[in-house]
Amino acid sequence: MDDKITFWDHLDELRKRLILSIIFIAVGACGGFYFAAELLNIMEFPLRSRLRVSLHSPYISLITSHAPIKLVFIQPIEAIWTYLKLGLIAGLVLALPLVLYELWLFIKPGLYPSERNYVRVFVITGGVFFLFGGAFSFFVILPFAMKFLLSVGTGKLIPMLSVEQYVDFCLQFILSFGLVFELPFVLLILSAMGIVNPRGLAEKRRYAIVGAFILGAILSPSPDVFNQTLVAVPLIVLYEVGILLSSLYMKRKGARSGKEDPVA
Repeated sequence: MDDKITFWDHLDELRKRLILSIIFIAVGACGGFYFAAELLNIMEFPLRSRLRVSLHSPYISLITSHAPIKLVFIQPIEAIWTYLKLGLIAGLVLALPLVLYELWLFIKPGLYPSERNYVRVFVITGGVFFLFGGAFSFFVILPFAMKFLLSVGTGKLIPMLSVEQYVDFCLQFILSFGLVFELPFVLLILSAMGIVNPRGLAEKRRYAIVGAFILGAILSPSPDVFNQTLVAVPLIVLYEVGILLSSLYMKRKGARSGKEDPVA
């Protein structure tokens, strides 16, 4: 029996995986659209609630606004389009594990056993960090951001938020922080490619800390130090996690080659 797989066999396998992925996303989107009103209610969390961090018990508490701002739509199609968008995004999130599994089944035959382990760990942990970054943005950063942005000029201006623009604003924030929380894996990939190394990353730690606070000032719309620190501290922690992952990778690689790149 010939074990070789032809180019057309690859195309046929890819077509099969794509069709299944589209079906999974379509089914998830139908379910998401059915619960679109509940999803929109969840998306209003930054408008009506925020977390309060204190040095005394309870250390974390939830503050709810007594007069939350109501969302409006200014175009006839805006409300239904927003529901469709939320349903599609919910479908993508629900179907993502199955889509990634189909992708895994497609690329798995072309990988060595050691490469399969790396890809599996990277996809799972990378997905967890992305979700954690999005949750951190939604429950911690966005409530503070909305409170600050909507307090500017309220003496003469009345805030009226378009539901579509509000949802897009929140989704952009969530996506941005989800990508920022992939920093450890970016550093790990750069280390694997030989572009950076753990020693160099550790030596540039002070610059990374300064850069984290600069980025915190950019991402946080509030000018106070507390909100900037809320963004900067996780970035610093992620940078240290990146150094740790890079160091573990280099040590494992050095163990095979008889060399080791310690962290300063």
